[in-house]
Amino acid sequence: MSMVNLAHQSARQARINEVFTPREFRKHGYASAAVAALCAELLSTQGVTPMLYADAANPDSNKVYQSVGFKRTGSIVDLRFQ
Repeated sequence: MSMVNLAHQSARQARINEVFTPREFRKHGYASAAVAALCAELLSTQGVTPMLYADAANPDSNKVYQSVGFKRTGSIVDLRFQ
């Protein structure tokens, strides 16, 4: 019902991305469960800290991440010169 991807892993951290739930399956906790399960696996079996980048303009995804225990620690700005 939902997917989550482990994008990159180093000795201390693992970056999560591509969390997605099809529209017809949203609002049932599937994404929260998938992210939580991956985080638990990373912490318990590999001892690495899960991290992710979230779109500040997407309150639904940020609610999912906060419900799992993620906390905002900074911001990234994307600058493009033309």
